[in-house]
Amino acid sequence: MTDVEATERRRPGPRTRRSGLVWVGVLIGPAAWLIQLLGNWVMGEVVSCAPAARPLGSILGLRVNAVAAIVNGALLALTVASGIVSIHRLREHPRISRSAEREPRAWLELAGVMTSSLFAVLIATSFLPIALIEGCR
Repeated sequence: MTDVEATERRRPGPRTRRSGLVWVGVLIGPAAWLIQLLGNWVMGEVVSCAPAARPLGSILGLRVNAVAAIVNGALLALTVASGIVSIHRLREHPRISRSAEREPRAWLELAGVMTSSLFAVLIATSFLPIALIEGCR
């Protein structure tokens, strides 16, 4: 092997630089759901219903339900975007080129689509309690 071939082999190409995108769909959905769960609890119980909160049940002058809906909407949009990235990555490669190197990446891309879909549904269902349950009383 010549020095040029060895250098080409070690140089990170577009495939290795973009391999981080494979993990986007797998990790963003669960992270967004965790932030949503903890964030809604902190906003609803700790911040807006604290005795020092004036007016009671509001954050920065907005009702706690409105702030929670804004945060949940942003997290839902982030989860859907990560699913779209996973779908794009999955469809980017032709099905014919199934090499040993491609198999784990294809599985992760499919897992990214599935986890993004699952956690998007979980985050979307959080809008129901926001609409039905009042803030502090």
